[in-house]
Amino acid sequence: MPSALRDIRASKNLTTRGLAEKAGISPTTLFRIESGKTVADPITRHKLAAALEVPQAEVAEFAAESKRKRAMALRFAKGKPDGGAE
Repeated sequence: MPSALRDIRASKNLTTRGLAEKAGISPTTLFRIESGKTVADPITRHKLAAALEVPQAEVAEFAAESKRKRAMALRFAKGKPDGGAE
């Protein structure tokens, strides 16, 4: 759920650049995470949780949802929306 990260960031009145600086990651990386183009690794999730002052579980939750959505998008792209069953 990349938009959840964006929502949390906005609720803390942080810009993409501001959160990226606070978390010690690049703004490009944060943009890619928020847009669902990439999934944050555990270290990045820890940095984001600390910067946003939220529990790591909250950050891990949207990372897992993002991963599920990416997997589903790949299945659709390959023409197998049901997970590959013939």
